[in-house]
Amino acid sequence: MALALLHARLRPGTAGRIARTHSRPTEILGQGALALETIRPLSSTESDALATFADWGRVDDEIARVSEHGAWLLALGDPRYPERLAAIADPPPLLYVRGSIEDGDRLALAIVGSRHASRYGLTAARGFGKHLARAGLTIVSGLAHGIDQAAHEGALEAEGRTLAILGCGLDVDYPRQGRALRDRIAAHGALVSEFPLGTAPLKQNFPVRNRIVSALSLGVVVIEAARQSGSLITARAALDQGREVFALPGPVDQPSHAGTLDLLRQGARAVGAPTHVLEDLGLDAEPVAQPPAPLSEGQLGPRRLSTRETAARQVLAAIALTPVTFDSLLARTALEPTALAAVLLDLELDGLVERANDGTYVAHDPFGR
Repeated sequence: MALALLHARLRPGTAGRIARTHSRPTEILGQGALALETIRPLSSTESDALATFADWGRVDDEIARVSEHGAWLLALGDPRYPERLAAIADPPPLLYVRGSIEDGDRLALAIVGSRHASRYGLTAARGFGKHLARAGLTIVSGLAHGIDQAAHEGALEAEGRTLAILGCGLDVDYPRQGRALRDRIAAHGALVSEFPLGTAPLKQNFPVRNRIVSALSLGVVVIEAARQSGSLITARAALDQGREVFALPGPVDQPSHAGTLDLLRQGARAVGAPTHVLEDLGLDAEPVAQPPAPLSEGQLGPRRLSTRETAARQVLAAIALTPVTFDSLLARTALEPTALAAVLLDLELDGLVERANDGTYVAHDPFGR
């Protein structure tokens, strides 16, 4: 706990090095400069922080507060500490956990991307999260708005497990107005942080957090990322840790996909469906869900099926991942306006198509292959 409280004054890797080599860090903390000889080299700031530490009352208070928040602590060296995370160069000496970490979480995959994602990206993240969770993978992400939250939501929709790695204290309301999602994740996985309670979501915390996202996972899927996206930091951490990096191709003229395009040019594995990830990881690549067509009598109803099945299939084939206008669908399908409107209504009621506020249409879950 003391090492976690000192995190802001220690360089990456220092706390983990101490925790690995000293089962009882109290033997060196607050014991003066001579006690630090076995863990050098240290910077002058680190030496001063470790040699003079005396805030044991704060340690006791922090432990009590963790319990009050319904969380628990997991120290490096504990048998329950994730092996894959423990093996990296700079593992956190202590994890704050709300929820549970289970043996099955060893089979995990990270899904990351932009906070300001397009509809294409959000649909993909939710679809990948849902179908990979249904295939037995734990979905790991960072709980940020956009791609991260969509991936968590997809896993929860599949009644699978998901881990959210935070860049702040477990007790901090961040992202704001996200309490309901945090509660659901804690009930079907865990919220995890290396930062003490009360730590604000400072900008510098998130690149540090990202190494945990990748370390817990077999690989990282980057759904949508601009060139300056923090998701690329996660991808670089994954490569450094020997993990697979996957990237979803997107519109090449969109700046929000420039980072994923760069990853593909640099050798990331291109994926267009959850089954591609499973195949590349050597896991069970059986389809996790059937594509939306053909439609069954149970979906459209016995009377509508005979007159609209062919048109419905035609409309589904014409609806792209990016929003499509009604006029564009008229041109692509050559249907009469009244017939197209009726088919679109059927598909919306069946949950196969969504209509946006601007009147455009998109397939509900095109990544369920």
